[in-house]
Amino acid sequence: MGAHWTCACPPPGNTERIDLIPRAEWDKLFKQASALLSVTQNAYPESAAGYAIQCGLSTAFDVLLPDERKVQRMPLACQVDEYGQRRWVSSDSVLGPLLVSGRFELLSDMLCRRLMCDPARQRISGAQVDHLPTGRRETIQASVVIVAADTLRTPQLLWASGIRPRALGHYLNDQPQQIAGVMLSDDLLERARLALGVGDKPLANAGESDRVTQGGTEPIIGIFWVPFHDPVHPYHGQVVHINMPPNPANSADVTVMTSAKHLVGLGWFSRKEPRYEDYIDFADSEFDYVGMPKMRFQYALTSKDEAELAGARQALARAIAAFGASFQPGEPFMLSPGSSLHYQGTTRIGLSDDGTCVCDPYSQVWVGKICFSAAMA
Repeated sequence: MGAHWTCACPPPGNTERIDLIPRAEWDKLFKQASALLSVTQNAYPESAAGYAIQCGLSTAFDVLLPDERKVQRMPLACQVDEYGQRRWVSSDSVLGPLLVSGRFELLSDMLCRRLMCDPARQRISGAQVDHLPTGRRETIQASVVIVAADTLRTPQLLWASGIRPRALGHYLNDQPQQIAGVMLSDDLLERARLALGVGDKPLANAGESDRVTQGGTEPIIGIFWVPFHDPVHPYHGQVVHINMPPNPANSADVTVMTSAKHLVGLGWFSRKEPRYEDYIDFADSEFDYVGMPKMRFQYALTSKDEAELAGARQALARAIAAFGASFQPGEPFMLSPGSSLHYQGTTRIGLSDDGTCVCDPYSQVWVGKICFSAAMA
């Protein structure tokens, strides 16, 4: 996700929250996370095209959604300065003062080979790491070890360390994604201008980003959200407003466009049925390019998943119809499994070591009937 972080931070809906975490705790932690990521719904200014997009989506979906989950601007991890410049927020912002506190050290070019187990005390005592440029190996001792190596490499590291609960790597899950697009019509834009009270003024005066720099600017000028709410809309709709100016008429560094096109990119994410049969298989005798256990994937869509995808296609058609259009040939386009990068489930939590989970509700790994003191994130 560090390479594909779109900064979207929508709060989870009703059945997106697991029952193992009380609602009050969910709300408290999500509020803290939102503050750390500087989440805002005002990353982009109001515009005629953005107004048209949100109104169209609201007309189509608000009737299905509860008051607190209506169509709205996407909450984004973003800081906006006094000049309207955006700084997208990631882990560097979260670490903040820790980076210069003297109490924190970030080791680069290091690979964690395995966790050091203390069988007598049933805990993790540290980690064995390699410095990749030199091959130097060392062991880092620690009273607490937190593994945050994503849905694929976290179970890979546990497997390499000989920590292998039955559910490790199983229940592999992602959010199947279908995408389509539609161009905003001049009629919709004109009606939006009138509603905003800007009449026949050029788009730039309505807050549109019509200024194109020679080096290229961010083409996305708005992101909107059609929230998940089970059962009436058990999908996540992410709608992107893209400014598509014509080719510059001259070679000046800055050219003001007055006839920009506005593409609405629609992505609908649906649910995948969690199954033990969807899993990562780790090899003991084959290794990947850095010498860790090689991964193979067993993953398939079920009839229930196909029904969810059909429902998402209907929701996509509803969204496109709100803009006076319909699916074009080849739409909607189904992305290949894993493309959302929202994969999950391989170190799932549970209340007991019953073979269906890897961790307890506090993310401590089960080993037999004893819970290892190694948190898994």
